[in-house]
Amino acid sequence: MGRVALFVCTGNTCRSQLAHGIANHVLATQAIPDWECESAGVSAVPGDPVNPKAMVTLRSSGIEHSGSAKLLTAELATKATVIFCMTQKHLDAVLKFIPESSASKAQLIDPAGDIDDPINQSQSVYNEVGERLLALIPKRLAKYDQEQ
Repeated sequence: MGRVALFVCTGNTCRSQLAHGIANHVLATQAIPDWECESAGVSAVPGDPVNPKAMVTLRSSGIEHSGSAKLLTAELATKATVIFCMTQKHLDAVLKFIPESSASKAQLIDPAGDIDDPINQSQSVYNEVGERLLALIPKRLAKYDQEQ
């Protein structure tokens, strides 16, 4: 197995699933080798489906994705090469799962700040989150890929 990028949000049905789908698309289309993606939620209900509005956002960008919610575990966090969190609260939760010596692998997906949860909001809000992630993820993966 190569390197693993883990995307973390609350329920693993919206933001982290959007990021997971986008990252897989970026890795495939930009031919960045030896990476795989995972996503999880700090309060996820395992098996919950991806939010339909998140799926619409991905499909509108030409991205196919399938998955269901996973709860963040120490095993997932430990095996990840890098962990991209949607908010500071998620980052704080992740840091409880990994040794202090590995803390630098966990970071906000957007260094400028939190990506708010679109749950129960309009399709346009999901699309805005998707656009933000589409702009961030290629840069974040490429930067981390070069550092390794």
